[in-house]
Amino acid sequence: MPDQDTVEVEGRIIAVLPGTMFRVELTNGHQVLAHISGKLRKHFIRITVGDVVKMEMNTHDLEKARITFRLRDSGATRFSSDSATPRPVQSSVQPGPNRPVRDMREGRAGLRGQNPGGGSA
Repeated sequence: MPDQDTVEVEGRIIAVLPGTMFRVELTNGHQVLAHISGKLRKHFIRITVGDVVKMEMNTHDLEKARITFRLRDSGATRFSSDSATPRPVQSSVQPGPNRPVRDMREGRAGLRGQNPGGGSA
């Protein structure tokens, strides 16, 4: 929740600077230096040039801001055309001659074709 001395504004990222700093242009054309908030760092929210962000600015220093939210772009598509259909995931563990198949309904003793006790069947 913003303090009483802060103002919430929106802007567009125009430059990415070192140290998670950004040059942001506000809707009125003013440019400010902004850094990302701790929640955005914690959740690895990626911010690039052209993104629209919501920021908090202190009324005492109108040259700096803290980015608190990255707004979703309404024109962006979530999937590209070739990756829109999900592919089945292949399991790397498959039964073979060295790996017995277990029947899960029978519990630990459910090895097919083998005697788990070691004795003769």
